Formats: sequence, C-alpha cells, structure tokens
Amino acid sequence: MDSKGETLDTCGIADLAAAVETLSNSVLHGNLNPFSDSDVVELMQRLETCKRQLSALD
Repeated sequence: MDSKGETLDTCGIADLAAAVETLSNSVLHGNLNPFSDSDVVELMQRLETCKRQLSALD
C-alpha cells in the first residue's frame, strides 16, 4: 500500500505498467554476486515465469 492508500489491486493499469518497468530496471541493474548459484537459478526461473505470464498480454 502506498501513502494514498492504494494497493496493486486498486491502482490503474498505467500504475501497474510503471511498477513492472521499475521492477524490471531493478532486476536488470541488480548485483547478483552476493547470491549462491542455486539462488540465481531460482531467481532466473521465477523471472522466466513472469516473462511468460507478461507475454500473454501481447
């Protein structure tokens, strides 16, 4: 919930698209060095699942 009392369930599609963009940029520029190989593999699997779900919007 943000300071306006909105959640991801109550905000508009433009806000959700902005959130996806922000999250994508954070992941793209994130430092994976502190994580173990298995943690990175798990993260990549989760991101691949998200990518496939988002591709359904095409």
